[in-house]
Amino acid sequence: MINLPTPQTKLNDTDLRFFYGRNCIVRPDQTPGEILDAIDCNFEVITSQVHHTFSDADGNKVTDDNGNPLIIDDRDRRGWFRSDNFAKLGTHGNQRKATDPGKFVEFFQKFALASEKEISLDLVGTFDGGKTFYMVSKLTQGFDRAALMQQFEGEEFNIKNLVAQQDRTVHYLVVTDYYSEQLAPRATIFSQELICANGMSRRVTDRDLKLSHDRVNTYADVAPVLQKAFQECSAYDQIKDRLRETTVHIEDGIKVINDWCAAEKDGEKLAKQIIEIYDPANNKLIGGQLDGRGTTGWRLLNAVTQHQTHSHNSKKTGGSLRSQIEGSRCNRIQRFIKAAKESELLLV
Repeated sequence: MINLPTPQTKLNDTDLRFFYGRNCIVRPDQTPGEILDAIDCNFEVITSQVHHTFSDADGNKVTDDNGNPLIIDDRDRRGWFRSDNFAKLGTHGNQRKATDPGKFVEFFQKFALASEKEISLDLVGTFDGGKTFYMVSKLTQGFDRAALMQQFEGEEFNIKNLVAQQDRTVHYLVVTDYYSEQLAPRATIFSQELICANGMSRRVTDRDLKLSHDRVNTYADVAPVLQKAFQECSAYDQIKDRLRETTVHIEDGIKVINDWCAAEKDGEKLAKQIIEIYDPANNKLIGGQLDGRGTTGWRLLNAVTQHQTHSHNSKKTGGSLRSQIEGSRCNRIQRFIKAAKESELLLV
């Protein structure tokens, strides 16, 4: 018997420091069913009509003329449930059609095939029992961005990020789909600093990802998404290179933090926490000893991303993962960048 080698994946333990919840590293030979079995989400979506019962001010059930509980059918909504354990996923209008998880995984696999091997499906996960799925492709250094970016020639998308090995950035394309909310699939680039697992995300599309679930996507469908994705990767690299060369004195950085936090929720507490990370005297900034993280703008930004990445992490629910990709933590980092730019301290 010939023992064939196990197909290799691009992900490692470093990547999984960020992507938590129930997830599965995907091998190229796995089927959608095998992937979903690994995260206990191999189900179809079944629906049920929504019914309403009523109670009076004292908590007593309102009854009809025959003394039976009054039940009204909601003809405009349906409940979505897992077919395996009947756990509720959400409630939606009649016009919305459910795409079963297996079809969604297959959609991403076709998306990857249509990209002409520029991306692959590397990780599938959920952090809320199948109400939200995330699928990840690690965008490695070896991609030929120049070939994809030919129409953007002259905009410096091919700059080299000449930094130390331990201060490298890795980019991920993350596609999310939602069964509990009225949201279409979304595509996001998440950029992670390897030395500290600090992350910052950038939306790939201004509108919801417009790719079909029920047909094979061609390269013409996929190319605009990939082009925008690689633009966002390069934009992040440009910001990083620029901030590593921007001198920011510690006292000036503390002033920007305080000024920005004044308009944020629980601003005084937030400022204290970020300054504690940022101030070199506390030795709290992960990788603070590296070149480019001395008295620079890169140190200042990493203090904020470190706080938003690592504070109040909830690996059990995955709430902070989603928040960093598309929620309040992502928005807070973007607000800080905007405020620092307006102060002319960070020219990004």
